[in-house]
Amino acid sequence: MAFSGPGNLKGFTYELPSATLPDATETSDPKTGAGFFQIDGRVWAAVTAGDINLAASYLVLACGTGHGNRSTSWSTKAVMNHAGVGWIRAKAAIDDLIARGFVRYAEKHTPDKPRYELATYREFANHVAVKNPPAPPDYYDEKVLEKLQAGKQPTHKFDRKHAERLCQRGLLCRDAQGVYKFPEPQEEDSGDDPVWLPNSIVLGTAAGEDSPVRKLRSAGCIWTLRLFVDLYSAQNLRDDGGIDPRLIRQKFDRQNIGEQGAYIVWGFKPGDRTHWWEGPFAAHRSRPKVKPEDSSPAWESLNLLKTMGLVSFVPHIFENDTNAAEPIHVYGLGSTAEDPLEQEIGAAADRAARAMCLPSRLETAADDGFEHFCPVLRTKPSAQMVGVARLTYRPDTKRTAAWQAQLHQAAPVWLETFEKLADKGKIADFLRKENYA
Repeated sequence: MAFSGPGNLKGFTYELPSATLPDATETSDPKTGAGFFQIDGRVWAAVTAGDINLAASYLVLACGTGHGNRSTSWSTKAVMNHAGVGWIRAKAAIDDLIARGFVRYAEKHTPDKPRYELATYREFANHVAVKNPPAPPDYYDEKVLEKLQAGKQPTHKFDRKHAERLCQRGLLCRDAQGVYKFPEPQEEDSGDDPVWLPNSIVLGTAAGEDSPVRKLRSAGCIWTLRLFVDLYSAQNLRDDGGIDPRLIRQKFDRQNIGEQGAYIVWGFKPGDRTHWWEGPFAAHRSRPKVKPEDSSPAWESLNLLKTMGLVSFVPHIFENDTNAAEPIHVYGLGSTAEDPLEQEIGAAADRAARAMCLPSRLETAADDGFEHFCPVLRTKPSAQMVGVARLTYRPDTKRTAAWQAQLHQAAPVWLETFEKLADKGKIADFLRKENYA
C-alpha cells in the first residue's frame, strides 16, 4: 500500500507520551453536555442502508443520550430542530428506527413524554435475526462462500455484489479493512467498534451556523453522511494530526532549494490526493460511477465535505514517505480545521526557509510551482510534506486534549527555532551582499 524535533532539543518529539492523557475509549460514560457522544460503527453501517432522514434522525437521538450513551428523551421535535426534517417525516423516521431495531421504547416512555433507548449492536443483530431469518444461499452465493472457505476474497464486481448481499443477510461480515469473512458467534456485544462524535455536528456552533448533520441531510447524499461519520473512527489527532495518512493523504512534490549549516531547505508543491479502500472507504468500493472515466465516487463525497468546510488537508512535515514515518511538525496554511498555532508554525518555517535561500533559487522554485518552503535537519534527508486529512469539528475527548497539550508545548519551541534560523539567514545574506559589494 502506498502511502524529532529541532536540532537544539535533544530527544524532543512532536507527540507526548500516550500515558499523559488516555484515549477517549478509556472514558466509557460521557454525559450530555460533555461535548461528545458515542455510537457503534456496526450499527451505523446498518442505519445508513436506509434513507437520509433515518440516518440523520439516528444521529440526533444519539446526540441526546446521557450517561452510558443509551437513553434519550429527544424525539420528533429534536429531529425537526437539529436535522431540519418536517414533523411528519421526523416522526416517520423515528418509527422506522424502532421498526428496524435500531431504537426501542424505554421503560418510562409515554406518548406525551417520549423516552427511547439506542440498541446495542448485539440487540440489533438479534432483532434482525428474529424478524428476518436469512434465506438459504443461492447458486452464486454458494460459489462466493466456497471461495472464501478456500481463502480467496471476491475480486470481481459480480462476486462482491453477492458478498454484500450475504453480509446484509448475516451470512458474512466485513472487517474495518474491507475483508469479507464468516461471522463469529458472539454471546454478548463485544463493544469494540465505538465512534466518538462531537455534539456540535448535531447542535451546530455558538455562531448560529447550521449543523453538519443538517447540511448533509439537506444535500441528500446518504453516502456522504456515512463517510463523514466513519471518518471520525479513523481520526487520531494525538498521533497522526488527523485521519490516518495510510488511509488518505495529500501528496507533495519536493525540491532542494538551498542548504545552510545543519539544514537543507526543501520546497514543496501540492500533488495528487489519494485514498485506499480500507477503513471508512471500504464500503464505498462498490459504489457505481456515473461514467467509467469518473474518479472514485468516494471523492465526490470527500469534495462535498471539503466544500462544506467539514474536512481539510493540513500539511505536516513527516520523517519520510513510508507507513512507519512519524510527523515532525505541522505546517499550517490556514485551512478551517487548523489551530491558529499551527498556522504560526507554518508561517515561521516559511520565513526561515526564505531567509536561508538565495532569492534566485526561490524565484526559480516558484516558477516551477513550489509554493511552500521549510528547513529540515540534514539528518532527516527523506523528510516529506504530507497533507493529513482532518475533520473540522472535534470531539472534546481526552485524546483531543492530548493533541492540544502537545501542540501548545511544541509550538513555542518550533517558533523560536525558526525565528533563530531566519535571523541567521538574514545575517548570512547580509554578509554575502557585503562580500559582493
